[in-house]
Amino acid sequence: NLNKNLKYLNLSGNKRLQIYRVEKRQTYYGHTPAKHPNAPSSNMSSFAELTQLRVLGLMDVTLPTVRGTADTPEENEDRRVRTSASTIMKMSYGIADALGKNDTLNLLDLVQEIRPASYQNNGALFAMFGRSAPHRGAGANRLAKYLRDRFVGNFVSELDTMEKHADDVSDALR
Repeated sequence: NLNKNLKYLNLSGNKRLQIYRVEKRQTYYGHTPAKHPNAPSSNMSSFAELTQLRVLGLMDVTLPTVRGTADTPEENEDRRVRTSASTIMKMSYGIADALGKNDTLNLLDLVQEIRPASYQNNGALFAMFGRSAPHRGAGANRLAKYLRDRFVGNFVSELDTMEKHADDVSDALR
């Protein structure tokens, strides 16, 4: 976390990578030197201080936990944080989140294992949401995040009602 202006960091796919909590050592006989505004924090393994970060990919990476949670920034409309495994139902996948011209997220992906009540087997759902040219500013991708966060529940309920009406999958997608 030496570069506070970092916007895209992808360490995904490094299954052997383990990030440990490392405290910066004190110097000068037990005293810390005067802190420069751009100096790193005392916790060199923290991603939470990278406030300009838009995409953080940590799939398959072993992270330290602080009070039971990983020390990563919160995900929101303008920031995507991936800490999941890179396989679903024995299929490998990668990050498809992308930054646009204005350093804003313009594409969010969705990978989810689903099991509709009316089906005996699980399925995998892969989807992408975004705009070709999101406007600059906070909340530029609010609609894409809203759709991504709510799509799975709505799609599974449509698949469940589909069986009752003898429709096919294309009807559930409508």
